[in-house]
Amino acid sequence: MAMETMMAAGGAALATTLDVLTPGMAAFYAAAGTAVVAFLLVNAAAANRVGVLYSVLFALVLGLLWLLEGGLTILVPGTAPAAELSAALTMGFLAAAFGLFTAERAIDPALVWPRVRTGLRALALLSLVLVVPAWPWPGAALAWAANGLLLAMFAAHLAAIATWRTATGGRALLPLATAAALVAVLAALLAVSVTGAGPVGGGVLRVVFLAVTLPTMAAVGAMVVDVRRARDAAREEALAAARKDAATSAALFEMEKNYARARDTAARRARRLATASHDIRQPIASLRAELDALGGRVDPEVADRLGRILDHFDDLTADLSGGGRGNADAGAAPEPAPGAVPEEVPARLLLATLERMFGAEARTRGLDLRVVPGGGVFLAPPVPLMRIASNLVANAVAHSGGTRVLVGTRRRGGRLVLEVADDGAGFPGSRVGDAYAAGVKGAASQGSGLGLSIVRELADTHGFTLDCRTAEGRGTRFSVTVPARP
Repeated sequence: MAMETMMAAGGAALATTLDVLTPGMAAFYAAAGTAVVAFLLVNAAAANRVGVLYSVLFALVLGLLWLLEGGLTILVPGTAPAAELSAALTMGFLAAAFGLFTAERAIDPALVWPRVRTGLRALALLSLVLVVPAWPWPGAALAWAANGLLLAMFAAHLAAIATWRTATGGRALLPLATAAALVAVLAALLAVSVTGAGPVGGGVLRVVFLAVTLPTMAAVGAMVVDVRRARDAAREEALAAARKDAATSAALFEMEKNYARARDTAARRARRLATASHDIRQPIASLRAELDALGGRVDPEVADRLGRILDHFDDLTADLSGGGRGNADAGAAPEPAPGAVPEEVPARLLLATLERMFGAEARTRGLDLRVVPGGGVFLAPPVPLMRIASNLVANAVAHSGGTRVLVGTRRRGGRLVLEVADDGAGFPGSRVGDAYAAGVKGAASQGSGLGLSIVRELADTHGFTLDCRTAEGRGTRFSVTVPARP
């Protein structure tokens, strides 16, 4: 403000000092104070930090205007002109300091401007320091300093407001025009005072305050509304993106479920193929053992041809079994064999078949395979029962590492128990449960590791009871309890 108007007659008295509160003056300060308080409350509710700072700055400028119009003399009649001048200087320096601080905070945060920010903080500190001599040495020099700092403060606000941007990225024209008009008016007032064209009255200062403060409040309010709209638009965009992500996630989840179903189906089919190839290899091994046992009693050309055929079958089944062993999902549920209807299977027929299948192979390996004849009739699907029995015997002959294998049946209540025992190495640490997993086999085994897993699955599928007793270094005995004919 043009504080030099306070200096008259050599700086001894205020040019605009009044000693009576006029109705117009009272109405102005009541309305202006109410507007500033309302502006403060609105910005505090909107959490607009810059708006709150501007509210405090408006209050300080309003207080300075009050002191320039002789407000201290009105409140305390008889106040000395020097005291009134010191109070006005103090308020002027405080307004300049806080205004410079507010201008530094009002600069767009996206702009660093380290030198500008440092300069504004330094001027604000200088304004606070000049409050100290305002009381012991009030005079024209301090009045000029106050005028200069106030003018610098308003110019700083013009620069700060010029950095404001709307939500669309354009300049905020209303606050920028307001700030430019303010600086122009203050420069004109200063020129009037300096040239001696006349004192600046309180009424003029009041009009200037209203002409600048009200548009500034409107500009700050418009910026708050613009920021709120941008925030709402960003929130809507975020919600739309979230909905799109949710739809994409749902589609991906459905694709994942379809993939999982296809993977499980493929795993089950690979598992069944590996199981079937494993079962096929057992009679092939028996045929090869029978062929070897015949020795010279078969024409060499026929024996060679049969050997090549068996080799070809071995290669085919080895590929199928190997392909299903490593990559198939061992945890996939096995599909029950179609047409597995219980039938009467004589125990003697089952035992005789096992002896014919594995007798020659056992002799080739130097094993004593003993099949103990037994009576009774199984009530079970014949194919699954034969697969279980042949897998147990094949395992004992090929992988037990013993010298004897005993196969037989015995009755237990209304059921028949098929038992396959060997005197081989047994399972390390009696951990037979691990051997039921697909692909698990001994370190020296050349098999596929599917035999016992097939036995376990078939027994569970058809309601047979599978039991195993083993001791490391002393052998293993498998028992399969099957319904029997009374």
